[in-house]
Amino acid sequence: MTGAKLVILQKLGSLYLDRVHDTVKSVATWKRVLQVQPGHPKALRVLRDSHLANGDYDGLTELYAQTQDWDGLAEVLVSGSR
Repeated sequence: MTGAKLVILQKLGSLYLDRVHDTVKSVATWKRVLQVQPGHPKALRVLRDSHLANGDYDGLTELYAQTQDWDGLAEVLVSGSR
């Protein structure tokens, strides 16, 4: 069941992001993907980009705090400020 749920969530997250352009629902869906599969690369990338685009540094910090990737957070903040 987890595999099917993951596929559905990924499709839904992409739909919200690319077609509907609903950032709130997209972020919520990709967070659910991370609950099902922690470290999911696309979910991390989409959430990182969404948080940066919206200036949501608290959300960005929360994202990187889940894996305690403080170096990654610092790198994203530096590259995002350019």
